[in-house]
Amino acid sequence: MSFDYGELRTKAKSIVQIPDHYRQVMEDNNRDEQERSFIWEDPDKDDCQIEITLDIQTGQLIRLDIDMEAKDSIDQSSAEEVMAVTDAFLVKYSPGYSAFAWVNSEKKGNLRFITYREEVGGLPLPDTGCKMILDNELNVIRYQVEKSRQKAAPKPEWPSIIVDVETVRQQVLKDMRMELTIVALYSSMYEMEGTEPEYRLVYEPIPGHRLIDAVTGIDLFGMEHYVMPSCLPITPMESDKSNEPTIKDITTLEIELGIDPEVYLLENSKDDGERIKRLYKFRGEVVEDPESEALSVDAYMKRKWGDSLRNLEASCKIQVEKSTGRLVGFHRSERKKEAAQSLTRKQCWEKAEQFLQPTGIPGVHFLPSNRS
Repeated sequence: MSFDYGELRTKAKSIVQIPDHYRQVMEDNNRDEQERSFIWEDPDKDDCQIEITLDIQTGQLIRLDIDMEAKDSIDQSSAEEVMAVTDAFLVKYSPGYSAFAWVNSEKKGNLRFITYREEVGGLPLPDTGCKMILDNELNVIRYQVEKSRQKAAPKPEWPSIIVDVETVRQQVLKDMRMELTIVALYSSMYEMEGTEPEYRLVYEPIPGHRLIDAVTGIDLFGMEHYVMPSCLPITPMESDKSNEPTIKDITTLEIELGIDPEVYLLENSKDDGERIKRLYKFRGEVVEDPESEALSVDAYMKRKWGDSLRNLEASCKIQVEKSTGRLVGFHRSERKKEAAQSLTRKQCWEKAEQFLQPTGIPGVHFLPSNRS
């Protein structure tokens, strides 16, 4: 199906006033070909940009993000003035605005954070409505439709009878256990007298979060869903009868981690003096000097983040500590598009233990080789 991208571009430009000196740096569809994004940037200031995303089929505004230098004016606007601005914006750009019945408004510094939701029984309905941010001059600088592409769950009906709060409270207190633990407190996160971080011995409730069905008063999942299993020691392998560390080179490490040279290509290897970091790509995904359209997502991301993006997209990443030869980092990206196999907690533990045995934590070490 073909779409008039020129019409979408014209509509995107009409939503906000784009400064004359801004240049367009991206225009492309997202991966599922359902939305089209446009980005304009100030050529002299990389952190000043305007991003607009539209629904390809309907032209509806899905996302607006404006990053510009903040002005020093003081926000003295009233709540009524703020709501007048956001309501007018939604009337113009959100066809489903009439269904938004729940609104929350917060002021943080000189910014206003507004959330609109549909509601049931006076409660906000998750994954509906939108979020907005206004600057100190009441300009809309952020707008995001919530879960625009996910299939919405059926709107629930309010039950005729619900369990009283006290019954639920008593059941939660009956099931709750307290655990003694040490926590780290930071002044940036907690209200503290000093500014230095400190450790505190505290009791924590287990579980700290539960979902109780308001109609039946029964937990939706059961206690095992919330409580982590007890710590267990790793069972030594029968063949591991020596406490001496096993020295292995990176070639052996790649084999044990399943990095098959027929499937993966070593794309980058760095030695910072303390660690050796190696990045691998699936051979089928390696393209020499790809030619991308100037405004495509791929070209924009490459210009914006360069090598950092390549590191993020690496199929496999490993880090080896030079002084000890230990494997200290490993990440493998998921290739398969089909649903991942569902494992029980016991099966997850068994897989984790199988991984730790050959990689030698503790006791087994790796010696970096000179293989490129």
